[in-house]
Amino acid sequence: MVIGVRDKLFGSSGQAGFTLVELLIVILIVGILSGCVQVKGSGGNCVVSEVQQRVGLDTAGKTYDGRWLVSTAQLSVSGTPPALLGTITVSGVAGKNTDGLSLAMFAETSGVTLRCDTTSVTPPASTSSGNAC
Repeated sequence: MVIGVRDKLFGSSGQAGFTLVELLIVILIVGILSGCVQVKGSGGNCVVSEVQQRVGLDTAGKTYDGRWLVSTAQLSVSGTPPALLGTITVSGVAGKNTDGLSLAMFAETSGVTLRCDTTSVTPPASTSSGNAC
């Protein structure tokens, strides 16, 4: 009975989704890319290949455990005051328990938007697609 109540309140434990650690990994990638961009200054940009070793990605862009693929990561700084702009997309790797999950982080002048999709390995294409994370 307690399990049934917990599932109704918090959702079934078998549901697909992102763990806090996985979301923190994406935030870490954004932080390191942001630092790279700051070092280069306004007008500079950084891509994931420039920081792969720092965030624990192999040469294919997969995380150390092989569960996630960072398919797009490009950030730039522009304007005065400086604004961080760009997109980072992450998708689950087929054959792992992350298959069918994806997320995208959009850095815009108005702030950062994180969008998730728990039914597709294709990350949301815009701030209005997918679901709020």
